[in-house]
Amino acid sequence: MAKRTRFLLLALTLILMLSMVLTACTKPADTQPTDSAKPSESAEPGESQDPGEAKLEPYEIVILVAGDEPKDQQTVLDAVQEKVKDTLNVTLKVQYYPWADYQEKNKMMANAGDKFDIYLNFGSDILPAYQQRKQAIKLNDLLDQYGPALKEKISEDNWSWATANGDIIAIPAQYIKDGIYTTAILRGDLREKYNCPEVTSLDTAAQFLEAIAKNEPNMIPCFGGGASYLTPHVVDEKYPEATQIGYVSPTAALNVGYWTDEGDDAFKVTNYYASKQAKEMIDIGVRGYNNGWFSKDLDKGLEGKPQFIGGKVALLNIDYYHFTDIEDNMKKSVPEAKLEWSIINPGQKLRIEQCNNFAQISSSSKDPARAIMFLNWIQESQENYDLWYYGIEGTHYTLADDGSIVLPEGVDASNNPYAPTPWYFRNKDYDRNMSTDSALTKEAIEYFKTAELFPMITKSMGFAFDTTNVTLELGQLEKIATEEWSAIQTGQNQKEGAYENYLKKLDDAGMPKVLEEMQTQLDEYIKDK
Repeated sequence: MAKRTRFLLLALTLILMLSMVLTACTKPADTQPTDSAKPSESAEPGESQDPGEAKLEPYEIVILVAGDEPKDQQTVLDAVQEKVKDTLNVTLKVQYYPWADYQEKNKMMANAGDKFDIYLNFGSDILPAYQQRKQAIKLNDLLDQYGPALKEKISEDNWSWATANGDIIAIPAQYIKDGIYTTAILRGDLREKYNCPEVTSLDTAAQFLEAIAKNEPNMIPCFGGGASYLTPHVVDEKYPEATQIGYVSPTAALNVGYWTDEGDDAFKVTNYYASKQAKEMIDIGVRGYNNGWFSKDLDKGLEGKPQFIGGKVALLNIDYYHFTDIEDNMKKSVPEAKLEWSIINPGQKLRIEQCNNFAQISSSSKDPARAIMFLNWIQESQENYDLWYYGIEGTHYTLADDGSIVLPEGVDASNNPYAPTPWYFRNKDYDRNMSTDSALTKEAIEYFKTAELFPMITKSMGFAFDTTNVTLELGQLEKIATEEWSAIQTGQNQKEGAYENYLKKLDDAGMPKVLEEMQTQLDEYIKDK
């Protein structure tokens, strides 16, 4: 079996760095599709009830996303509604919320029973939402009936991230995700100024970050605590065996199970916090903290992208879809900046990362079948996809001879009147390059399109831990992890014995019982695979 390091390590570290607290709700819902999940119809007696022929009652689809609402959002919605009026008969309402408030907002709406249909969700939260809050519904039957294009266009590996013990609970975005979160954008002008080599390894990254810490006292060398950028690469290099995080709590503050899927200890569940990978992350966090790689408060209350654009950050861990936007805006704010992109250990096989963006169907939807039909419509053709994501041809864009998007004169990524949040439902097979894409963006996209990949499907993919028998223990463990782990992992707490005392507290709070329960369930899950 090819070796592979799970990107969930990176996702967890990012979450811990930023101390994201996701409040659990308890909205009950029946997750089994029934006749009531069929699209609401108004056909006369004797008329066909096939969705393509029956007269569907008018229905408003409400979509929740994070980000800023484009100026021309309603103009495009009107065009889409006109295009589907004879087939889907829907009106569309897209509600935008700031990224910082989005998760809490959609959970509050679900808990209150507010009606919405489709919402953007993330890898750290799709499973807890399904298992505990019942905020999302099961999609297997709905997809079989109303989502043929979805099933065809989305790859097997992405569907595996959206499946829990055989239940499809989300529709994954189909985008270039291989290595997407392991990229960084950095100030090449400062790298050259301080005679640092290109950033391609931990050592070269350390040289650059320490040069910034020494010579640019008003800058943050690496935003986000640094661990989100550096530790995944180090763990990947030193411990290349396949790994899997077994359980992440609903608040994303607790990571329990840990196993490999090859070797003598394959699928043996152990305490993640006691693993050699966790210890290595602590070492990197301590080194970075002591050498000034990141700010002592871990950039609390700040957002990385605007800080980087404003010249306050030297290196930002961010996916390459943002490179053009950053370059366009930095030309105005820091015109002397020369930007570069970096990936640690270039040329090695890429570890395929967890799909992190999903469309889910809310348990409060009054017509989940119609919601699936609409998402399916987007994926049915390039024409439909272009309208939804790029706007009206001739108004918002034209196509160049190579098929790339040409924006109207005077329009770029910083002032585009129609640039909707794409993450929950984009498809790399339909995505068009922008004629205004920066050289960095084009270079990065080409790199990831041609890089050699490790496979990702293993026997434990899709395993979902049922926490019913260890709810009390998990609550106690989460409290300890919330209060202590981040400070230990990032070097903020370097007191002698702090790490060992942390592990003892976890054991005393019930870690062995939780691991035993997880092992039992995992053994049962993989026995016939």
